[in-house]
Amino acid sequence: SVITPCNYTMTDGYVKRLEKRITSPFLNKTWYCVGDSLTDNFNNPLPAKRYYHFIHEETGISYSMLGVGGSGYKNEDNEGQAFYQRVDRIPSNADIVTIFGSFNDIGLTLGDISDNTTDTICGCINKTLEVIYNTNPNMKIGIISPTPWGTINEFVNTEYAQKGKAYLGKLEEIAKRNSIPYLDLYHCSGLR
Repeated sequence: SVITPCNYTMTDGYVKRLEKRITSPFLNKTWYCVGDSLTDNFNNPLPAKRYYHFIHEETGISYSMLGVGGSGYKNEDNEGQAFYQRVDRIPSNADIVTIFGSFNDIGLTLGDISDNTTDTICGCINKTLEVIYNTNPNMKIGIISPTPWGTINEFVNTEYAQKGKAYLGKLEEIAKRNSIPYLDLYHCSGLR
């Protein structure tokens, strides 16, 4: 342990995290977190700490939450809450945006990765990216897949699960097509 001038004891782990944060390339950067209920802490207050809280603590990045429970790339577009409709709130001087989710879209028409209208999920994914690029073509974008849900996981063989897997495939294809980093939490997180 390290003794500070105030006689507080800090663990070595805390000191290492603090040193890492002070030298972080994300310090003084702004990050916008777009997503569904896994991002939304207004309408879905549990858990008290979300993924962006932990990342902020580790890196020092400033974040703004643009999560709305029940929304998706297309879902909730009749309420003006779909991802493609909310990303226009990101200021042009933002540094990073991540888009997390959403299996809330599963019951809607998936479409093809080349769709460019808001009639399909794929079209809305492309529209989301278009709006971001129009706001700031240099903004860093990351796409995060949804985590498995009870009826949408790789161990279940239902029509709903198959739709989920097809959705994930299209989401990853669109990310690759646009050279956007894709974090596959569905297959790689260990969450169930």
